Amino acid sequence: MYVICRLGGNIMKISHKSKLCLNFLFAFVFIFTILSVYSHENAHGLESKNNNIDIEISGINSENNENFIVDEYGQLNDYTGSEKHIVIPNNVKIIGKYAFSGHSEIKSIAFPKHLERIGYYAFSNCMGLTVLDIPDSVKAIDPFAFLGCTGLKKIRLGVGVKSLGEMCFGFCDSLSSIEIDEDNQYFICKDGVLYDKKCETLMRCPQGKKGKFVVPSGVKKIDKYAFSDCKFIEEILFADDNLETIGEAVFFGCSSLKKINLPKNLKYIERGAFLGCEKLTDIRISSAIQYIGDSAFYGCDGLKEVEILSCSVKLGNHIFKGCRKDLVIRAPMESSVVEYAEKKNIKISLI
Repeated sequence: MYVICRLGGNIMKISHKSKLCLNFLFAFVFIFTILSVYSHENAHGLESKNNNIDIEISGINSENNENFIVDEYGQLNDYTGSEKHIVIPNNVKIIGKYAFSGHSEIKSIAFPKHLERIGYYAFSNCMGLTVLDIPDSVKAIDPFAFLGCTGLKKIRLGVGVKSLGEMCFGFCDSLSSIEIDEDNQYFICKDGVLYDKKCETLMRCPQGKKGKFVVPSGVKKIDKYAFSDCKFIEEILFADDNLETIGEAVFFGCSSLKKINLPKNLKYIERGAFLGCEKLTDIRISSAIQYIGDSAFYGCDGLKEVEILSCSVKLGNHIFKGCRKDLVIRAPMESSVVEYAEKKNIKISLI
């Protein structure tokens, strides 16, 4: 069996037996490698929240139900079958990492009623999946759990989910809607978009969203990777000026994004925030900005003009790497931006 993956626009055929290598490519080539090449530690010391939780489970009798390899603790470690419609045995409490990775033949999954955790890369590259209904018993979905499920269109999360790992639904190109039980204490969904319960952090916009998107009032942070690979969004607007932080790689791969009006209270733009936004032509950043991270506008080769009004903003490395040679930065004479532009041989226009 082979799986097909996308790498920088190229199509690769990789043996199912090489699923560890496949997921390594997804995790580190797509996300971390480009960002890390030019990065140093974040200058303002913001730390990422650990999305993982520990789940204590009691031992139960082991059971191998045909092609499901389940250990004595109720962890499903591997699936050796080739069925299109999967019913996971009821004794399973944890779906282990890579358990179903690369099984593109799977069309649907019925989860057991006592399932508590879905592990790293558990269903990565299951491209035949179209709908997910996560049961109320699930407490944690680990990073990259459904990475590359390109046929996935709709996800429903249950009342018990309290931990969602980074990029757990990354590169799900067809995803148009995320839903969550209204009684969930940790998250909320509005118009198919996932937020924390207070609606202060935008956590995930489905990649299938198109056209214009308005960030609702009250949002203070856009979490890392929240809009990554949203290839069909053309414009981002903000209902108010409350936003303070744009996280790491938030708009990474938003290849159709042409316009974004950044709020005046924005303080932090993390590394790789706009990496690969090739259709952006101009950016206005207010005087409130305190930090612009490494490679923030890396590869924005359509960018013609950037205005930065702050006089004391701290600047990371290679912010405008890969941008056009005639890029112009507008900044006050006394700003740290002027010295930065001169060192990088970027044209400066004083304001």
